[in-house]
Amino acid sequence: MLEHWNGRSSAARPVACRNATVRLGLMVAVLVGVGPAVVAAIDFFGLPANPAVHERSSPWFGLYNDEHFDHLHGEGWIAHREHGWLYVSGTGFGQGFWMWDHIWERWWWTRQDVYPFLYHDEDGAWWYYDLAGEPSGRALYEYGEDGEGHWSTVHFFGRKPDPFADDDEEFWFGSYDDADFDHREKRGWIDHQEHGRIYVRGRNFEQGFWFWDAVIEDWLWTRADIYPFLYSDDRNGWLYYHVGGGPESRRFFDYQAGQEGEWIDVEPE
Repeated sequence: MLEHWNGRSSAARPVACRNATVRLGLMVAVLVGVGPAVVAAIDFFGLPANPAVHERSSPWFGLYNDEHFDHLHGEGWIAHREHGWLYVSGTGFGQGFWMWDHIWERWWWTRQDVYPFLYHDEDGAWWYYDLAGEPSGRALYEYGEDGEGHWSTVHFFGRKPDPFADDDEEFWFGSYDDADFDHREKRGWIDHQEHGRIYVRGRNFEQGFWFWDAVIEDWLWTRADIYPFLYSDDRNGWLYYHVGGGPESRRFFDYQAGQEGEWIDVEPE
């Protein structure tokens, strides 16, 4: 992921943070009261510094784990409850920072007084993040130059969909049309190039989901790291799908058939 940061042109960054090159990992707040000044260390995200605690709750940035983040140099990975894994680099909560979003495959810029507004430098546009999402179900609103905008959601199957396209192609689940699928409710129909029209419901691409296959009349379960292996609810066992078929002709290997299993050719009636 680091090449995305090191290869970026400073000319593309917002003017407000173009010259912010000094990274402040620990910011010092001086609390002046009666008697001597009391010095309290503030971390990158504006919380009291505590190296022993990594599960953090920021009143403005939400819940995250900073075990792999370097507060001293102001960069590293955090596991955010809503955004997922983010690579963060910048000057801190007050002056702003960039974060690499591996699901949306882009850099966002923000700071405490503007979040949940996010700036995307490649399209030079501001986006608004609809709070209380999760890595597989976030919604953002893009403001257009003409004053019009649109909502876009993080894709149930792992990436953001193109709001102007009818089809989506995923790196692991093939090509499909998700016009009738609700990414926020995590259920609905999709027209898959190989499996045909299937009804999908579940958690997300990482934790798994079920889909109803009307041709074989069975609920099948899978997720990104095991597909094309499919768990069959009807057979109470595993199938292997031979990638490259189509709605009119597919092949599955049934591990439950006999002692050695067997290939099954599936065609609609």
